[in-house]
Amino acid sequence: MNITVTLIVQMLVFAIFIWVVMTFIWPIILGAMNEREKEDRRRAAAAEEEARRTCPRRRAAPTSVIKEARARACAIDRRRRRAPTRSSEEARKRDQPAKG
Repeated sequence: MNITVTLIVQMLVFAIFIWVVMTFIWPIILGAMNEREKEDRRRAAAAEEEARRTCPRRRAAPTSVIKEARARACAIDRRRRRAPTRSSEEARKRDQPAKG
């Protein structure tokens, strides 16, 4: 067979394939996509409404957590600053000969 005839037949088969997909399969795919989009919008609206309702309660929680974390950090920092002093004092006491 001639290459031109083969090419023309392949183009016709491809065109028929595209027509079948666009006529029968594409509407099903678009319908599913539209349903998914509607469901996503509904869920986003519900989440936004939930966030509006719970927002005042959630604003207070982070500030208390931050205050607690700062207090713990200050306590750790104080202990860290005192630790070298204590250990150097202990080392001096150990290294000094006993008087008496």
